[in-house]
Amino acid sequence: VLNCGVRNECDPALALLSEYVEQKHPNNIKMGALLGLGLAYAGTKKEEVLELLMPVVADLDTPLEVVAITSLALGLVFTGSCHDDISQALMTALMERPQESLQKESLTRFICVGVGLLYLGRQQEVELTLELAKAVPGAVGEYCVLTLETCAYAGTGNVLKVQKLMAMAGEHAPKEEEAEA
Repeated sequence: VLNCGVRNECDPALALLSEYVEQKHPNNIKMGALLGLGLAYAGTKKEEVLELLMPVVADLDTPLEVVAITSLALGLVFTGSCHDDISQALMTALMERPQESLQKESLTRFICVGVGLLYLGRQQEVELTLELAKAVPGAVGEYCVLTLETCAYAGTGNVLKVQKLMAMAGEHAPKEEEAEA
């Protein structure tokens, strides 16, 4: 957090935190380092951070919670960039992992938020990724579609999308008794 928005040719945040990402450390330490990188380089589109974090997302042996925080960090660093490689890697992480593990891990939402941040304010540029998100089954897929749409049209003034999202926000979830009947 100390290095958030600070530019330094020595890149102290990358130098200090990269060792915690690359080496074997407990997951909570690794997640803290990943989030620290995301905050320190938010909005910079720094390729060194991409090279460091992409292998974490691509590795299927990486725990889901670590992948989720890595996704959020990538979304923060590459906000509004529509970076195809990151988008595909994050969507692949959602599609290749077992659905039951995605459903039970609450941090899975951060993967969706990470993808959404890539398309922040970019409107129609999200369409291809939106179609990919529709292929993700279950509640995670629905959440991802909603997150992508919300982020893509945030702050754009698109009246039709705002009306659609407001209507969705005004809907009441069915009560458990009605859902079981």
